[in-house]
Amino acid sequence: MRFGFTLIELLISIFLSSMIAIVLYTSFFSLNRSTRSVEDRIEQDLRISLLQNQLERDIAGIFAPYAATLSEKEQKSTTELKKTDTSATPIKPLKHLFLSKNQQQSLSSLTFITNNPMRVYEYAPNTKVKPFIARVVYTLTPERGTQGFTLMRQESDQLELEPFEKAGTIRSYELVTHIKQIKTEFGYTIIEKQKEKMPEKPGASKEKPKEEKPKIEYATELEWVEKEKANKKRPLIPEFIILDIRLWNNDYSQEIPIVLRFEVPSYQSIVSPADSASTDVASTPTATDMKATPTVQQAEKKPGQK
Repeated sequence: MRFGFTLIELLISIFLSSMIAIVLYTSFFSLNRSTRSVEDRIEQDLRISLLQNQLERDIAGIFAPYAATLSEKEQKSTTELKKTDTSATPIKPLKHLFLSKNQQQSLSSLTFITNNPMRVYEYAPNTKVKPFIARVVYTLTPERGTQGFTLMRQESDQLELEPFEKAGTIRSYELVTHIKQIKTEFGYTIIEKQKEKMPEKPGASKEKPKEEKPKIEYATELEWVEKEKANKKRPLIPEFIILDIRLWNNDYSQEIPIVLRFEVPSYQSIVSPADSASTDVASTPTATDMKATPTVQQAEKKPGQK
């Protein structure tokens, strides 16, 4: 009597082994794909959080320095003062306070002045103290061999834009990679005072006319150009900034949409009076207004003090 397996038993065992191998391979492939997906998601979240934190920090400190609010009349007065007083230093007007440029419906560069620069915690006997005011420049540069872009950041205490335009003058560092596109939207509010209606007849009541509610207008722009090319009612800096960002995943096969909105705390609504002969508050206080505004110490003098 011979012992062994029949052909049918052998075929059944091969079939069952194949099914078990297929299930194990499918489970392993699915687990590997899930692990890779989770790792990609974690890396994407890190890139997004880094981008959001840095932009929020910089935009929160956007403001208009004194030199950027000088009118043409005040600029001439500072120049004339230098002729009479040799010790006086004329104030050079600051241009390009807030500026953005687009290329092919995507952000190309964004620059502004902030009072919240990056902190440097380093001490040395002859270390130069870094001021808490700087110009920041963001630029999108194409990545080599890919279809993505890299967001580069520059920062310097030189407030003029010219040094940033010279290659190698100010160091730039990589902030976020795998960017497909960044669309910008800048919004601001225009508050226009209505002209007061005066009595028409000589014998009419001389009561003070009631002030009408101001006209509020909301405006948005896709690109923040030079003030000479923009709307005259537009303020120096926007009220809020919206960034519509499209990121690539690691293998550039999937697009990840992100929308970030940032408020500018130092923004002040522009008031455009209906009567062109009168003047009113601008979006950012002028140099004359800043001189006339008392400081906290001046305003809180005790009674009896001179």
